[in-house]
Amino acid sequence: MDIKILIKKRASFKAKLTQFKNYLSGLENLKKLSTIQHNELTIRLDKILELYVEFDNIQSEIEINCDIPEDQFEEREVYEAQYFGSIALAKELLVRGDDSAGTGDCFNSVTGSCRAHESAPKLNLPTIHLPTFTGQYHDWLEFHDTFCSLIHNNKSMPNINKFHYLRAALKDSAAVIIRSLEFSSDNYEVAWDLLCDRFSNKRLLVNNHIQALFNIEPLVKESAKSLRHLIDMVNKNLRALNTLGLQTEHWDMLIIHIISNKLDSVTNREWETHRCKFKELPSLDNFNAFLRHRSDLLETLETTNTKRKQGEVSNNRHKSLVVNSHSSKSFICPLCQNNHAIYNCSKFKSFSVEARLQKAKLLKLCLNCLRQGHTSNSCRLRVCRFCNRSLNSLLHKCINNSSSFSENQTASSSNIENTNVSNKESHVALSAVQNVKSFVLLSTALIQVEDVAGNKHTIRALLDNGSTSSFITKELCTKLKLPITSTSLLVEGLNSQSSRLTMCCDVVISSRTSKYKKNINCFVIPNITRIIPTTRIDHTLLNIPQDIILADPTYYDPAKVDMLLGADVFWQVLCPNNIFLGKNKPTLSKTKLGWLISGLIQTQHNINTVHCNHTITSHDIQLQNQLTKFFELETVPPCEPMSKRSWIASRAL
Repeated sequence: MDIKILIKKRASFKAKLTQFKNYLSGLENLKKLSTIQHNELTIRLDKILELYVEFDNIQSEIEINCDIPEDQFEEREVYEAQYFGSIALAKELLVRGDDSAGTGDCFNSVTGSCRAHESAPKLNLPTIHLPTFTGQYHDWLEFHDTFCSLIHNNKSMPNINKFHYLRAALKDSAAVIIRSLEFSSDNYEVAWDLLCDRFSNKRLLVNNHIQALFNIEPLVKESAKSLRHLIDMVNKNLRALNTLGLQTEHWDMLIIHIISNKLDSVTNREWETHRCKFKELPSLDNFNAFLRHRSDLLETLETTNTKRKQGEVSNNRHKSLVVNSHSSKSFICPLCQNNHAIYNCSKFKSFSVEARLQKAKLLKLCLNCLRQGHTSNSCRLRVCRFCNRSLNSLLHKCINNSSSFSENQTASSSNIENTNVSNKESHVALSAVQNVKSFVLLSTALIQVEDVAGNKHTIRALLDNGSTSSFITKELCTKLKLPITSTSLLVEGLNSQSSRLTMCCDVVISSRTSKYKKNINCFVIPNITRIIPTTRIDHTLLNIPQDIILADPTYYDPAKVDMLLGADVFWQVLCPNNIFLGKNKPTLSKTKLGWLISGLIQTQHNINTVHCNHTITSHDIQLQNQLTKFFELETVPPCEPMSKRSWIASRAL
C-alpha cells in the first residue's frame, strides 16, 4: 500500500484521539459525574480501546515502508503518550463517577486514595535509552542483558518493532552482520541468532577480558581520577569473567601483582608499606580498599590545592620586582642601634670579610640571615648563592670588601622575612635583584613502543626536527628484543663531529593520547643525550591549563631519553595549535602525541651544558670513495685529437 495512504489513515486515528481528549477536558473540572455522563464515558472508553490495535497495524506498515524509520518512531512515541494518558484520565473519571453514585464503601476508599494522589506532585521518570553495540567483545554482555530485558523478552511487542530497535542499536561492524537481511518480522529471530552466534563466543570473551586486565594503562602520576578508573576497569572485567563462569575468587595474588605493577611509583611504595601490616597474604578486597582510600585522600588534597591556588591567583594578580612591605616592626641594627638591618649597615659593610665574621659571632648572629635568636644550622632561609652553604653573602670571602657594595645585592643576598601588615606604618620599597638564569626546554614525550611479542612499553622520547633520522638506545632495543639489521651509516652533528653506526631496527610507536601509530626505522646508538632537563623545574610557576594533556607529564623531572624522533616523525605528529604561556616562559604545541612543552624557561641554577641534537645521516663515505676510484680505473680515457704531423706518421707506420 502507498505510504501516503497509510499516513492519511494514521491521521484519522490521531483525530479520533484528539476528539476523545477534548471530551475528557470538559469532564475533568467536574467534582461529580452524573449517571448519564458516567455511562457515556464508559461507552467512549470502550471504543477508544479498540482504536490502538488499528493504529498499531497502520504505524507498523508505515515504519516498514519508509526510508527513515527513526522519524516514525517519534510519531509512535507521541501518539502513545497521548493515548495512554487519556485512558488513565478516563478511568480516573469513572472512579469519580462511581463514588458520586454511591456504589459502595470500597469505591469511596479508592476515590479517597485517588484524591490524595491528585495533590501529590507527578514525577516524570527519565527515559530509558537503548544501549548501542559497535562490535567490541567487552561490551557484548552488557548490551545482551540490557536488550533482552527491554526488548527481546517483551512478549507484547511485535517482532517487527523489535527488529527496528535492534537495527537502531547496532553500529559499525555489528551493523554489518545483519545488513543483508530483509527487513521483516520473520527475520528478527534470524538477526538476533546471528548476533548471538557471532559474539556469544565464550572463549573469545574470556580472552578479551583477561587481555583487558593486562593492557590496563600504567599510571604515570598519582591522581584520584586515574586510580578510580583503574579500580573500575579491574572490577568490570572480573565481574564479566564471573558471569562467563570463571572462578576468579582464587585470583587475588595474581590480580594484585598485575595491577600493582601498573601503579605510579608513589602509590606503589605506599602499597608495599601498607601490605606489611597484614600477617597473611592480602586479599583483593584489601587491595581495592587501599586504592579507594588512596583515591579519596588524593581527591581531598587536589580540591584543597585547587582552592589554595585560586586564592593565590586572586591575591597575587599583579606581581613586580619592587615589593611593598608594610611592617609593624622595625629593624634595629645590633651594631649601631639605628633603624635598619645589619646587612644594610654602612659601618658593618665597611669592615673586611674577616672582621664582619668576627663581629657577627660576637653579636651572636645567625651567619646565614644575620639575625639574632637562632643559629645557621636551624635557619630556614636560603643559603649563599656563591658557595651554597648556610652563610650570608656578606660573609663570603669572594665578596669585594669595598663599601660601595650595592644595596640591591645586599637585599638580594639577605632574605627579607615576612612581617605582619599594618596600615599605620610607613611603606618601604625594597628592590630585589635575583641572579635568574635561563635555558631552553626541549620537547619530550612519553610514547608507547611494542616489543617483539607485541606488548606495549612506555618510554621517553625526544622530538628533534633538526635530525634527519630517528635513533634508539641499545639498552631499549635489547629490552624490547627487536631484530637488528646490519648497516653502515655516518652520523654528523655540530662542528662536523661524526660517528659511525652499524645497527638499525624497526620500531612500532604509538601515542598515549590518540590513535596515532607508526612503524619507523631507528638506528641503534649507545646513548642519545644526557638527562633532560639537566635540573628540576618548578612547574607550579608555569600555570598550564588544567584541560591540557601533556605529551610528557613529567617534563620537569630530569630523566634519561630512550629514543630520538627525527624530522620524519616530528612534522607528521605536529598540529597547528600553539599556546604561549607568557614572557620568558615556554610554549605549548599540540601534537598527536599530546601537547609538547618547549622553549625558554628561567631557573636559578647555573646551566653549563648546551644540548644540540642536530644530526645528518649519510652512507659510508669511504665505501663511496673506493667505488669512485674503481670506476675511474676501469674507464677508458677519451682519445685526444691528433695533430696533422702525428696523423701522417701513424699512416706511414
